[in-house]
Amino acid sequence: MASVLSTPVSTVSGHLLELRRGGLVTEERRGKWVYYQLPSADPVTAMLDPVLASIADDPQIRKDAAAAAELRNTSPAAACARVSAADWTTL
Repeated sequence: MASVLSTPVSTVSGHLLELRRGGLVTEERRGKWVYYQLPSADPVTAMLDPVLASIADDPQIRKDAAAAAELRNTSPAAACARVSAADWTTL
């Protein structure tokens, strides 16, 4: 995610923590990797669907979605390698 957003890992981690606390994402830990996804609960879906629809045509959202789609076909280790060393110093 840090690679896609060109954002420091610590910033992405903080945002994901707040989203998880708010029930807007769920996480699954597999070894040293953490996988996030949108929950399938109806109240959350009802709240997120209008937001996601309203931003769907935003150019930055489209760019981020394309980068994320490319990374889905990449191993976690290869995706992490794309994050610059400078980003890791902010942890």
